[in-house]
Amino acid sequence: MKKRIMFIVGALAVIGNAPANVGVFNGSGQTPIVEKTDAIQMVEEEVVMTPRKARGPVTTGCANLDPMDYRCTFKLRNLKDEPVELQVGFPLDIESYRMPGTAADDAEKLVERFNFTARCGGEKFNVRFVPEDVEKRFSKLFLWTMKFAAKEERVLVVSYTMEGYFGLYHTFASRNKRDAKAAMRNIDIDGGLLKMFATGIGEVHMYVTGTGSCWAGEIEKATFKYYAQDFEAYLARRGAYDETRNERRKRLQALKKRSASAKNLLKPDCRMVRSWNPPPDKWTRIDDDDGRFHYELQMAPFRPAADDSIVMGYVAPPMPTEAGDVDLVEGLVRKFVESRGGDEKQYLRDAKDVVLEFYGVKTGNERIMPFVKTQCWHGQPAHTPPDEKLMTLLKK
Repeated sequence: MKKRIMFIVGALAVIGNAPANVGVFNGSGQTPIVEKTDAIQMVEEEVVMTPRKARGPVTTGCANLDPMDYRCTFKLRNLKDEPVELQVGFPLDIESYRMPGTAADDAEKLVERFNFTARCGGEKFNVRFVPEDVEKRFSKLFLWTMKFAAKEERVLVVSYTMEGYFGLYHTFASRNKRDAKAAMRNIDIDGGLLKMFATGIGEVHMYVTGTGSCWAGEIEKATFKYYAQDFEAYLARRGAYDETRNERRKRLQALKKRSASAKNLLKPDCRMVRSWNPPPDKWTRIDDDDGRFHYELQMAPFRPAADDSIVMGYVAPPMPTEAGDVDLVEGLVRKFVESRGGDEKQYLRDAKDVVLEFYGVKTGNERIMPFVKTQCWHGQPAHTPPDEKLMTLLKK
């Protein structure tokens, strides 16, 4: 007797957490329903992620976004003493992050757009397309059929390319939305003065591992490889984003007209810092040949949950980069005191000390440390101070 079920294999490019009950899609046609299987085990999972520079300038208009190449290898094992036929699905969106673009009914264009392939050895699967599941949690579902003999193991390889997210992004180390909100609430310097530093410009790619919970048993080993050497060198040159001459002119004009706002610190020369989940200290640098290297994370066994999403992000905090920015920080503190009250001199010292900590200067200011320790840049190698005059003003 053959069993026919539908389940998801892999990855979602999203901002936020994956639904906790992701699993098998039971059903057929245009109405898949999420469930779990006891027939097939995902024995091993390997995901290779390689970010690349966009073909054009990455501006605040998001005309171009840096893509990530994904190559996902799954060792699948039939646990049954009978053949199993499966319709395998791979979603590209979830409800909270619907990507615009090619018409949903044009599967061929979607396959081409995402460079999507799925194969076992020499067998390349013909994929079909379903716009969304019944509960509308997932969209852009690529589906194909796989057959397993009794007790058979097969190696499925899925490859695709996905643009990342680019825009405003919080600077907290935890990528868990709940933890980040809790950290915001716990900033206890008279109502949250330091929140001015908590929203930057972010660039994020994600691989959602919670989908692995749909398989029978547990994943015996999961390996994630991140080849970021060239991409991080590019980010170091580019800064937070690219800016044309006309865009710079408009930004400077707007800066003169607006009142004090932390967004005015989000300039193209802001440096990007790692915002990874799991954090950078959990990844191992692996040296390859000819001076090349990559980062690797391995878990054995791996029991994925909703909060296990792999997030390879970078964020530019709203930090002063030149001496003139100190006036803006002073204006933000003054604005805060006017609305909330308090000791302006102390608050200004606190704000300046946060910036000094970002640039690697230990201030000994215990008032700010509960905030500093929540930041993704805390504990990472410090950036070189951009100019000595800035540092002099910050220390005053």
